[in-house]
Parts: sequence; C-alpha cells; structure tokens
Amino acid sequence: MKEWESKIKEIAEKRLPNDSLFLVEVKVAGRGRYKVSVTIDGDKGVKIEDCTELSQRLGDELELLDLIDG
Repeated sequence: MKEWESKIKEIAEKRLPNDSLFLVEVKVAGRGRYKVSVTIDGDKGVKIEDCTELSQRLGDELELLDLIDG
C-alpha cells in the first residue's frame, strides 16, 4: 500500500484546486475494500468546495488509472 500512497500523493499534489493549498498526508487502509484519506491544508484555510473539487479530481484520476484493486 505504500506504493499506492506515494502515487496518490503525487496525483493529489498536481490536482489541488489552487496554489494556496498543500498536501499534509495520504493514507490507504483496508483489505479488499480500501479507504483513501487525503489531508490538505491551506494558508487561508480550506473550504469544503476545495475538498469536494480535489476529491472529484482525484477520484476520476484513480478510476482512470485503475490504481487500486477493488
């Protein structure tokens, strides 16, 4: 799962909605059915819209790459 975390981190950093946001942590947990947690922060805080946008962008990319089994 560590290789997934580093790839997801790389993707997430490229897909952040704006330059004031930064990635704090990426975790992948589970077996067979996985949970991906991405923590972000920002110089001016983080809006729910930022989280939604990153989630959609990251989800689309992970689906396209078929990175995680299950």
